[in-house]
Amino acid sequence: MASFKHYFSPNFYASITGNYASAKDWWSSGQVTSWQAAFDISYSPAPTLWITPEVRWISYTDPNSSYDSFSSWMATIRIQKTLF
Repeated sequence: MASFKHYFSPNFYASITGNYASAKDWWSSGQVTSWQAAFDISYSPAPTLWITPEVRWISYTDPNSSYDSFSSWMATIRIQKTLF
């Protein structure tokens, strides 16, 4: 996993994250792999409120199965209220 966050100001930042995983599955001794990449921009209009839109790409590959492999895009908006 690798991640980078850059603050443009105390209440505004952008971040990018990448993940890679690879493992041997127990049922067929094949190698499964997974990739993820995410980008978000976060803004705080008030001291205890953060609004974060995010775009994420996920890819999962099982070379022994065509129906278990997929690639997908997701977009989310997270609204987070902190206590202090």
